[in-house]
Amino acid sequence: MNGQHFILDAECNEKEKLADVELVKNVLLDLPEIVNMKRLIEPIIVQGAAHNPGLTGVVVIETSNIVLHTFTESEKFSLDIFSVKEIDEEKVIGYLRENFNFRIIRRNLFDRL
Repeated sequence: MNGQHFILDAECNEKEKLADVELVKNVLLDLPEIVNMKRLIEPIIVQGAAHNPGLTGVVVIETSNIVLHTFTESEKFSLDIFSVKEIDEEKVIGYLRENFNFRIIRRNLFDRL
């Protein structure tokens, strides 16, 4: 195995949190440590397009990357973590629940080649 890819799609009825640049930045600052990985850069956060409002944030970690997309109109978010280390998905979900009130739509953990 060359790594794992954890994907979480969720519904969150807190539009203000999904549009909160500082919250998304803080989540991306915290997640590498939560999953025992080393962050290599500060998170990069960009606004979504007018026709698809929300935020996209990415942080590069020593073992790959973490990406968080929020969609304010549909009140959803998607998280992707790819790493050559094992990912503790329960730890990730527990941490996210401290920051967002959400319902899981889909979650997958894949072993990568």
